[in-house]
Formats: sequence, C-alpha cells, structure tokens
Amino acid sequence: MLTFCAAAQPAAQPAAQPAASPVPPLHDAVEVVADGFRFTEGPAVGPDGAVYFTDMPPRRIMRFDPVAGETATFREDSGGANGLFFFGGDLYACEGDLQRVAVYRGLRHAGEDAAGFAAVSGAVVAETHGVPFNKPNDLAVDAAGGVVFSDPDYGNRDGPKPPFEGVYYAAADGTLTVVADDSVRPNGVAIHPDGSRLYVHDNGADLIYVWDIPAPGRFENRRVFADVSDLGAGGAGGDDQAGLDGLCIDNAGRVYSALFRAEAVVVHDAGGHRLQVVPTGPQTTNCVIGPAGEYLYLTADKSLKRIRLAR
Repeated sequence: MLTFCAAAQPAAQPAAQPAASPVPPLHDAVEVVADGFRFTEGPAVGPDGAVYFTDMPPRRIMRFDPVAGETATFREDSGGANGLFFFGGDLYACEGDLQRVAVYRGLRHAGEDAAGFAAVSGAVVAETHGVPFNKPNDLAVDAAGGVVFSDPDYGNRDGPKPPFEGVYYAAADGTLTVVADDSVRPNGVAIHPDGSRLYVHDNGADLIYVWDIPAPGRFENRRVFADVSDLGAGGAGGDDQAGLDGLCIDNAGRVYSALFRAEAVVVHDAGGHRLQVVPTGPQTTNCVIGPAGEYLYLTADKSLKRIRLAR
C-alpha cells in the first residue's frame, strides 16, 4: 500500500547565515583510521561499539574496532549496500544493487553467524508505484521501527523507474508513505536523536530540508533548514555544487553534513545557522557520531577518517 504524506509543500526560504561560532564543535585535525578501500560510504555505530561502513564496489560491509584500532570485513556480498543503520540489534541497509531496503535480523540462538546476524537479509520494502526503486541510498529508523529512506536516480540502472526521486517512509507493518516527491536529488537522511525532526539532503539543490515529526510516520511543516550553495565553488568534480551527501545529528541538535564535491564537513546549529566548515579531503560521503561521542567518523574516498569533537 502506498500513501502520500502531506509534507510535500512549498518550502520557506533559509535563514541568513551568521558568523561562525566562537567555539567550533570540531577540531581541525582529520585522522585516517582505515585506508586502502575502493569507495567508502554509510558509517553506522553498532551495538558492540564498532563503526561499520560500506566499501561499495567490492560489495562489502566493513567493521572498525575503535578500541583495537583494527578493521575487518564484516560481510561479503552486501547487495551493493550504501547507507547503514542499527536499530534494536538489527542492521538495516540500503541495498542499492538489489534496489531495496533490507534488514539483517540480529539472531541470538544456535545457527547464527559469527557476528550474530542472519546470513541472508530480508527486504523491508522493494518497490513503489509497481516498479522497483531507483537505488535506495541512505536511511534512518524511528522509535516505532519505521524506515525513512531516500531513492535518488543517478542514472545507473535500466528498466521502468518510479515517477520521481523520492523520500519514503516504510512503516513496521510494510505500509509505504511518500514523504517527498519533489526533491531534485534526495540523498542523506537523519532523524533527530529525540525523534522530533527529520532532515534530508537534497543533493541536486544544495539544500537541507527539515520536517517536524509529531508522531511516528507523520512528517509536517517542511522547510529549508540550510542552504550550502555558496560552498560549491572550487570543489572537486568540476561543477558549482557543494554535493550534499550523508549527515548526522548530535544530542545538541547540531547537524553535520558531508560535502562530496566541496571536500568538507559543514556544521549547523539546531537553528540552521552555520558554525563551521572543516576540509576533509576528496569525496567525503557520510558521517556518524562515534560510540563514545568523542569523534565524528567520516567515510571519504578510499578511507575511514575521524575528527575529534570539542568537549
């Protein structure tokens, strides 16, 4: 069943950007903690305190242990997973090559694999409007077990396609709702830690949107949270866009956005005011607050990086 959310409405203009905060939330030093991959994406913190991320061309999910400082392959044949998210002991993934959002159930009985997860993932949702998705990209799971995810079309698949590049909500019972059907190219998705707001990157417009969430599965009052179009000039890729990719949010409501083409992370406060821009290197794709809240972990090109958070 597919329903439409009343959230797709004209957006307000973004607030003016003030001067940078006198106390930046990030230090400037960027540390490479794992390297030598093909193209990294989708970092997420697991229930074991490790940082999981995807190495997309080889279709692998990797696991970095911050205590031991070691990285190992967590899963082969990931279905082309991009964005990852842990909820309730389960691992959710945007399996782009399989054109679906999937979940690895966290098994706790005999027959589980070494990592405690089912050997084969199961689809949460796999089609819209009677056709497969474009290529689900990034996701977040709310307290009710519903999944918000983006489905951009980067022109890398054949066959019938959905009529728009959408943002969707798949409820725990399988009901699919369209959150937004008018994005240029939706990408990063995050829910505020208190569950009150949804944030989505529109990569094609250089805009960050925010919705209020009065109840699970309801998305209202969409507006522009921030405009990063001024950060696009001079970035990698040969165009003027900043390249909004993945994002994450800390407990204070600060939003950390990875800029793929501008090769940086930009930080906004809870009101959408820009606090800081930190250069992070080519093809910065996504970020997540680390398990102890001490670092911001980044996927960028062939590596996993981190930046210490100010205390």
